[in-house]
Parts: sequence; structure tokens; C-alpha cells
Amino acid sequence: MDAKPKSDSIAISVDGLSKKYRLFDSPRDRLREALHPFGKPYCTDFWALKDVSFEVHKGQTLGILGRNGSGKSTLLQILTSVLQPTEGSVRVNGRVSALLELGAGFNPEFTGRDNVVFNGLLMGFSEAKIRERLPEIEDFAGIGNFIDQPVKTYSSGMFARLAFATAVNVDPDILIIDEILAVGDAKFQQRCFERFRQFQSEGKTILFVSHDMEVVVNHADKGMLFENGKLIASGEPKAVANQYREIIYSGISAFTVPGIAAGEEGLSESEPTPPKTAEDFLADMSTTDKCPLRLNYNEHETNQGGELVQIVDFLVLANGKAEPLEVSSGDHIEIYVRILLPSKDVSIVFGTACRTVSGVFVYGINSLMRPDAVRQFDINNGAIFCFEMNLAIQGGDYFIDIGVSERSGIEDIMLHARRQLIHFRVNDTPDFDGIMDLGVPVASDI
Repeated sequence: MDAKPKSDSIAISVDGLSKKYRLFDSPRDRLREALHPFGKPYCTDFWALKDVSFEVHKGQTLGILGRNGSGKSTLLQILTSVLQPTEGSVRVNGRVSALLELGAGFNPEFTGRDNVVFNGLLMGFSEAKIRERLPEIEDFAGIGNFIDQPVKTYSSGMFARLAFATAVNVDPDILIIDEILAVGDAKFQQRCFERFRQFQSEGKTILFVSHDMEVVVNHADKGMLFENGKLIASGEPKAVANQYREIIYSGISAFTVPGIAAGEEGLSESEPTPPKTAEDFLADMSTTDKCPLRLNYNEHETNQGGELVQIVDFLVLANGKAEPLEVSSGDHIEIYVRILLPSKDVSIVFGTACRTVSGVFVYGINSLMRPDAVRQFDINNGAIFCFEMNLAIQGGDYFIDIGVSERSGIEDIMLHARRQLIHFRVNDTPDFDGIMDLGVPVASDI
């Protein structure tokens, strides 16, 4: 790795960078290759990065997007000299502070304080300088007396706090972060983003990897997109985020259930006539899980419960149009959800929540809180619930949680929850900022 940059205005320069791994099916194949008299290969070459070139200017914030396995983390490991490239060169101009994974380089037997000092020494600071910064690091981490306990006793949240606090309080010229901008609880996350913005105002160079498109769009000056080890897009963050979104969601088919072979119990290979109206949906008597067949289905949903009561299907209508992948702010949305119930005597509460990509809770409602806001249709094997929304929200990607619970005394017992089950995109709306349109009236003439 070259030490000098091409220009004083360039913080990081990458030229023709490639990284190859040799993959063996078994340890025996590795030994056979090593001992073969003619050097016969028993491995397969895997290029984690292939011919990547780019520059990061001083003071620039670069956000990197890409699916798992696209080469993002490999790139950061090369930039921080954790790995050496197979081909190409990297030039870095300035002191680098990197957080590639939480607690990387921390010794579990050392106390938090000792680990902070040790990491500072590795970065080239004197012990006196590090101890001078310790109060600020302790205050930022907010873990109290645990700073003097071995880090092996820390919870994952405490580990995250100390690791991030250490990385951002050593005054680097270049900050490199891999997937940890949302560590700890909400208050700590807010402090992380405050420090992030402070670094930007001070002219620091920042390079970070994230799966969160909102973070890249809102905090980066430039975006890059990786796929299969190659840099496939670079430029304005919103444009790059849109390309990333297309990669993520273009592979979801309305007639294919991800990860489940055709013919398995409870699921069919296809649904020739998906419902296009509320009447079609209400008339369907199916008891199988058809959620993965819907265009608005999010294959990365999380599923909890479902042993007694099951959420098995949904239909999204936007201004009467079925299964819209994109809607406009202000559109009228109807969401129908099919629930299988073991008995009509079960008293259930139906609830829903809308969240952003980064998990910000935008809106929530349930049939106990607002009985008039949720319609219920009884069917032979359960019930269908419908709720409606006017999407007075800013452009972006949104996810809908669906939950069914049973009221027991003053508590709700969750029976089935499918979080981030439904996905849709709201097109950009330039007439207000923030997340929600609060309906500010037009100012009257005085």
C-alpha cells in the first residue's frame, strides 16, 4: 500500500483494487494442493473485489451501499491495512480511526479503560494524550463504573458504546465505519449522529458502510454501490440509493415463495389470479400463507408467534389500485389482512405500525385504541381486518408491521406478529420537510 496520495486534496485514492480468496472444499484439498509435485490446483478463486477505483476528497463524506457479500467490508479492511490487496493500490493521506466491527482490537481480559489506552497507543498517540481524552470518552460512552471492569463482562450495548466512543474521540483525519452508526439505545444513537455531524463541520473525511439508505441519503455527500465485488454506481447519494433499492426489490416475484420449493405443504408454486380488488380478497377462502406471493411482501420480515392465531395474507390498495410498489404522498391506502382463528370466541386485538427503513416509528393504531378505525369481516376460518391511511408522509421507503394479540385483564398477549411484513415506496414530495405533513393551513391575508 502506497503511503503518499496523488494530491494534497485527496484523502483516499484507490486504483484497480482487487482481492482474491482461494476457496477449498475441505482441508484435505488444501493439503493435496500443497503436496502435489506439479502444483495442481484444488481450489476455486473467489474475487471479493474486482478492479475497483475511486477517490475520496478531504472533507468529503462517502456512504457505501451494497448487499451482504458485495465486497464492502473487504474494501474497508484493505483501506485500514487489515487485509492486503491482491492487485491494485491504495493511498491514504491522514490519521485513520476505524471501527470495522464493534470491539475489534479490544482484549476481553482488559478493563474498558485499559483497552481505550491500548487502542490510542496503536494509533500513535502518547499515553499522556490518551489519558487526557479519557474523561471525554467515558462521558460519551456513558457506561459508568463499568469502564474499570473487564470488557468480557459487558453487555453488547455497553461494548458498542465504548467502541464507538473510542473511535470518535481520538481526533482522526479520516473516520472509517462499518455498519455501526445505529448502536445502543435511541439516545445514544442520537449522540452518535451528533458527533458524526460535528466531524463533518470540522472538515473530517468520513467513509462509512450502511444498509440504511436513509442514512446515506441524509448524511453522505457522495454514494457508492457495490454488487458482486464490483463498483457499479457512484455519485449523488439519492440516485445511488435508488439503484440499491432496485437491486434489493427487483428480485421479489409475486408468484415465487423465497426459499420454499414448489409442492411443499401449505404453499403452492403460483397463484394464477392474485386479487385485484377488496371483493376478490374477501371471497378467497384459502388458509395457506400467501404473504410471500404479494408484490408488497418484504422477504426480510421478522415473525413472532403464530402457534394459535396466524396472519396468512394481505392486500394493499392505493387509490383502488392493487399491490402498488410506489405510491404518492397523500394517496389513500387500504390494507386488508387475513387472520386464521381457532375459535370465534377468541377476543383479539388487531394492530399495525408504520416505520421507516431505519426503524423510526411513524404511526400506529389498533382495534382497541380506535375501534372505529379498523373494519372487521368475519369469515369461516377467521377474520379479515382492514385499516385505511392517508399517506401524508415524506418520500422514502416504509414498512408495515402487523400484529394480533389477545386482551387479558389490562395486558395484551401477543399471538402473532409479522414485523416489516409490507413494503412500499412513497415518491418524493417537495412541498414539506421532515417525515409527516402536519397539515399546516394556508396563511390568511392580514
